[in-house]
Amino acid sequence: MNSFTHLDESGQVRMVDVADKPETLRQATAACRVVVGPKVFPLLLAGRLPKGDVWAAARLAGIMAAELGLDVHLARRGGLLHDIGKVLSHQQDGTHVQLGVEVAKKYGEHEIVINCSAAHHDDVPHETPISMVGQAADAVSGSRPGARREAFEVLARLAGPMMPHLAEALWQRLGCDGLLADAPWPAAEQALLVEDTVNVAVQVMGKLRATIAMPRDAAQAAAEKAAMDEPGVLAAIGDKAVRRIIFVPNRIINFVIG
Repeated sequence: MNSFTHLDESGQVRMVDVADKPETLRQATAACRVVVGPKVFPLLLAGRLPKGDVWAAARLAGIMAAELGLDVHLARRGGLLHDIGKVLSHQQDGTHVQLGVEVAKKYGEHEIVINCSAAHHDDVPHETPISMVGQAADAVSGSRPGARREAFEVLARLAGPMMPHLAEALWQRLGCDGLLADAPWPAAEQALLVEDTVNVAVQVMGKLRATIAMPRDAAQAAAEKAAMDEPGVLAAIGDKAVRRIIFVPNRIINFVIG
């Protein structure tokens, strides 16, 4: 029993002075299985999430959790999914934090994983140490060398026609193969080029009375409700009856009165 410094002669736990203890190298290994849906997994595998390399954040969160004696599975899942809302932010209204929380709740994620999404920008309090671990892992992952390499490569390609010498130097500094001049132009993701909202003109008897922002391809009923909330539209209609409504999706809604 004497070989264990934290135990006394009788085998009881005791405090010891570690001020003079030499530094030692320690390595923690964390492993777990994370199950995601068929829509999310291809994006993760291809690295097409707007967030970037979320696998790195998940691995770091797991290692930190192992060092601290926390639940490795929840930590890695929180690190992996904390920014999942960025996948949806170009499709729905709301911040990526709000959307991430909504989708996590919808698919029954653990409340600790949900808090990792909700608290990683300090919008709400951290409820457990795991959410703080996830936040720290995200910060470390984003600042590590090479984390933004893909973004810099795209920047170099876009800058090439305007600043060829500077862009070529950046391309070589990034360690890319060949000459920038021979590299293909970045391919745009068509889904990201579609505007989430459109401006719909609201007319009364053909005269413009308001302009409302609506989600793309919004239904006529939603456009009617939003239009009738506009003071200018209500004033133009007054006490007259609406005889007909002409609706052109994503463009115009016209109230015919009489």
